[in-house]
Amino acid sequence: MKRNIAMLAAVGLVTFSCQPKEQQTFTTQNIDSDSVFVDSVFTAKMMVDHEGGITGADGTYSIPLKDGKSLFLFGDTFTHQVTDNSREELKPAFIHNSFMLADQESGQLKPIYPVEHGKHEAIAEPKEEGHWYWPGTGYEEDGKLYVFMSDFYQKTDDPMWGFAWYATDLLVYDMNEFSLLKQERIPFSQENDVHYGHAVTRDGEYVYIYGAKSVDGHSQAHVARAKHEDIFTDWEFFNGTEWVKDPKQSQPMKGLETVEVSEQFNVVNMHGKFVLLTQQRGIGEPEIFTFTSDSPTGNWDNKVSIYKTTEQGFGKNTYAYNAMIHPQFEKDGRIYVSYNVNSLKYEEVFADASIYRPRFISVPVKKILGE
Repeated sequence: MKRNIAMLAAVGLVTFSCQPKEQQTFTTQNIDSDSVFVDSVFTAKMMVDHEGGITGADGTYSIPLKDGKSLFLFGDTFTHQVTDNSREELKPAFIHNSFMLADQESGQLKPIYPVEHGKHEAIAEPKEEGHWYWPGTGYEEDGKLYVFMSDFYQKTDDPMWGFAWYATDLLVYDMNEFSLLKQERIPFSQENDVHYGHAVTRDGEYVYIYGAKSVDGHSQAHVARAKHEDIFTDWEFFNGTEWVKDPKQSQPMKGLETVEVSEQFNVVNMHGKFVLLTQQRGIGEPEIFTFTSDSPTGNWDNKVSIYKTTEQGFGKNTYAYNAMIHPQFEKDGRIYVSYNVNSLKYEEVFADASIYRPRFISVPVKKILGE
C-alpha cells in the first residue's frame, strides 16, 4: 500500500490536451436526433499517440464524480509511443490497469498510473504473486473513491484465453492524489460464484452491487446490496423475491431469469429509471441492448437494441466487447455508450494501433427509455 502511494506522489498527474483549445469540450456531432452513431471526435480524444499518455486500452468504465468530472477506469493499457499507427512490441507491452480523469468542461484528460525509474506500472496490484487486477466500477463517498477490482491469474499456457477470475477486491483511494488507503477481499463472490463489482448504483441508503454468474455456460445477472458504512462486511442478496443474508441463495434478477448478459454489464440511474446495458455474450456478437426498470432489482423490461457493432465478421480477426454506458456526459438529449475492440491475433494490436482503442457511440436518451 505504501509503495503505491510513494510511486503516485513521484509521478503526479500527467496533464495533456488532446485537441486544440477551441475544441476541448465533449460535444456530439450535428446529426439526426433519432440516430445512433460513432462519435469520431469524442473517440479520438480518449486515446493519444505520444509516450506518457494512454495510447490504447479496454475496460472503459466511468465513475461520475461530485465535482462534475469523471474518472475512467481501464484494463490492459498501452502507454508507449505510437508511430505511423503502429506500436513497438515492448516487454512488458502494457500495464494491467490505469485511470484517467476527464474534465467535461475543459476537455482536459489526465492519465493516472505510477512510473518508477522510468517504468510504467499498474495503478493497482493484488496481494497474490503472479495475479493482476482488471477493474470493475465504483463510486465516490466522503472524499474517497471505492473501486471494485477483479483478481485474475494465468490458469493455462494459452496466452490469449488462459486467464481465469480468482476473486473480487474492494479498494479505497484518496480523491486528491488517488493514493491507496485500503485493499480488502470481498468474500461473498467466492461463496456463490457471482462475479460482483462490474456494475454499481445507488438508491436511497443502499449501494447496489451487480455481478454475473455462469451457469452451464450461460451468464445470469445477480445483485447484492449494502449500506455504505457496511460495504466491507454486511451484504444482502436478492433471491428473486426478497433480500436474504445467505449469498448462496442469490438468484437472477426479475425479468432476466432467461436472459444471458455479458460478464461485464452496466446499471445506472437515469431520468428516474434504472437502466441495464449489456452486450450479446460471445466473441464477435455485435448487438448492444438495454433494459429499464423502476427498481434496482427489476422487473427489467423494455428491451431495446441500440446498436450493432461493425468491427467483426467478413473474415476479420477483430471483435467488439465490453459495452459501457456513460450517462453523465448527457448533452442535447444524448449520452455516450462505449465499447472496446480487440483482435484474435495478438500481433494485429501492434501493427494497427487503432484496433485496441475504445469507440464511443452517441445514443438518444429517448431511445433507451422507450419514449
